[in-house]
Amino acid sequence: MKAGEIIVILGKELYKSRCFVCLKKVKEKGFTIHHLRYIENDIIHSNYKNRDRYYEDLQVMVRLNPNRFMLLCNTHHQSVERLNRFSLENRKRLMRAVKLSMKQKMMRAVKLSMKQKM
Repeated sequence: MKAGEIIVILGKELYKSRCFVCLKKVKEKGFTIHHLRYIENDIIHSNYKNRDRYYEDLQVMVRLNPNRFMLLCNTHHQSVERLNRFSLENRKRLMRAVKLSMKQKMMRAVKLSMKQKM
């Protein structure tokens, strides 16, 4: 079975067919099963040359313990992996910076809205 087919099947059976972050509906391309935590002798992608074989082996582990994994679209999988490279303290500061930036954007939108009403 192809990797994409396995991801769609697992997504439907275990993860409501949706990316955990954006809720995009699972498709054969553009999705992955993300490890939330690793265990000793785990099935990891870097040990495989063939993606189909990796997902054939991984699906057994996912079915045994679906709470150890999540379905993510590739965009959000990449984001999660990048964020995990930051220390906890830097991640907290980064999220604060995002929140502050959002407030600034909202304030600009309110000011623009008020100008348009005048």
